[in-house]
Amino acid sequence: MELSIAFITRNRKKELTRAIESCMMDLPSSFEIIIVDNGSTDDTRETIEKILSGVCEYKYIYSSKNLGVAGARNEAFKNASGEYVFFLDDDAIIASKDFWNQLLLYMKNNTEIVAASVDIQEPENGTDLNCNYNYKTRGITQIPYFCGCAHIMRSSFYKQFNRLYPPNLMFGSEEFYPSNLAWKYHYLVAEMPDLRVEHYPSTVNRHAGKDRDIDLIINQYIIKRLNYPLCVQPLVWMFYQMHIVKNGFRGKEWEEIITEKIRERYSDDDVSRMSFLTWLGIIKKFGVSMI
Repeated sequence: MELSIAFITRNRKKELTRAIESCMMDLPSSFEIIIVDNGSTDDTRETIEKILSGVCEYKYIYSSKNLGVAGARNEAFKNASGEYVFFLDDDAIIASKDFWNQLLLYMKNNTEIVAASVDIQEPENGTDLNCNYNYKTRGITQIPYFCGCAHIMRSSFYKQFNRLYPPNLMFGSEEFYPSNLAWKYHYLVAEMPDLRVEHYPSTVNRHAGKDRDIDLIINQYIIKRLNYPLCVQPLVWMFYQMHIVKNGFRGKEWEEIITEKIRERYSDDDVSRMSFLTWLGIIKKFGVSMI
C-alpha cells in the first residue's frame, strides 16, 4: 500500500468529518485511513465508520485510555500499512489542489528526506504554524523539526524503532524526538512550502494557556536530555531554566508541578543520543535557539 492517512481524535466528530472529507480528492490508487481515538465519549466512532464504510480501507483504533499525541502516533504507526504515513490534525483541512500527487512525488524524488511538513496556516487568526528556522540548499528547505499538525513520514524510517515517540510525553513538541532521530542517523527533515494545510483550532479538548506553555517547555527539555550529547547537557539545563524564568513559572507551586511532570514523562528507556558533531551541525544550520 502506498499511503496511510492518519488522524488522532477525541470527541471531535464534526471536525474530523471535515478533515477526512478534505482528503478525499485525487488520492493514489492504494491508500487507507487510520483513526486513533483517544477515548471519545460521544458517537465519533459510529459517525466516522458510517462515512468510511464501503468508501475506502480504514482502521479505527479505539483506546479507552487517553494516550496523548505521542502515544497515539505510536499506535498509528503500529497499524499503518502504507509506504508513507501522513498525519493530519483532526481540526485541519487540505487546502491545495493535487495535494497527494505532489506530496508523494516530492518524497520519491528526495530519498534522503524521511519526514516533512507542509505549509500550515490558521486563516482565522493569521497564525503561521511553520517552523521558524530553516536552511535552504539544493532546492530543499531543511528544518530542525517537522510540525505535527500536517506531516508525512517514510515507513522505512519509523520501522527502525520499536516505538518512535516516548509514550509518556502526551502533548507538546513531541515531534522534536523523531526529528532528532532523523538527524542522528544522517537523514533530512524538510518543509514543502508549496503545499498548504489550513488549521482551524477546535475548542473541544483544546490544550491552551499556561498548561500548554509549561508542557512545551518541559517536553522540549526532556527530549534534549534524551537526544543531545552528554557534554552539552549543562547548556541544555541553563537554557531550560531561562525559559522557566522568562515564562514566569516560578514559586513552590510551579516547582512541584514541573517536578511531577518530569518524573512522569522522562524515562532512561528513551535515551538515544546523537554525536557531538551531529549536534554541532544542527546548531550551525539553525542557530543557538536549538539549545
